[in-house]
Amino acid sequence: MTLSTTPFTRRAGIAALFALALLAGCDKQGPAEKTGEAIDDAARGAVEQIEEAGEQIQNCVDKDGQDC
Repeated sequence: MTLSTTPFTRRAGIAALFALALLAGCDKQGPAEKTGEAIDDAARGAVEQIEEAGEQIQNCVDKDGQDC
């Protein structure tokens, strides 16, 4: 069985390889990715602070409000 190639299929194949090469070589983050990471970091920080505050409140409740 032989594979028949037309000029169109060759060009389409070359274009697909070129597109894959461009996508594979794209390691830089754009502004949207950087902003998304900053938002994720801020959210994680907020969660940690809320958890810490909750622990402090629980400790205060456990002590019946003494030394809080």
